Amino acid sequence: MSSKETRAITDLGTLKAFAHPLRVKLYRALYVARTATASQLADQVGEAVSLVSYHLRKLAEHGLIEEAGPQGRTAGSAGGGRPRRA
Repeated sequence: MSSKETRAITDLGTLKAFAHPLRVKLYRALYVARTATASQLADQVGEAVSLVSYHLRKLAEHGLIEEAGPQGRTAGSAGGGRPRRA
């Protein structure tokens, strides 16, 4: 989903996935950062990388975030996991 695209949540499963407080926090942090790895986001929100990674997967399953790909890698993300974007 591009940064200028808006999306209405129309199904209950997606709404449930987005309603979790940590997922909202991660989405906001990812939206501001544009791209970030699970490790970078874990540092920002003060949670374990494994927990952040789990919640990022859940957001991705519902199309709320996506992998940024190699072009989305930043200097700090080399070898630090897959960069994601909101």
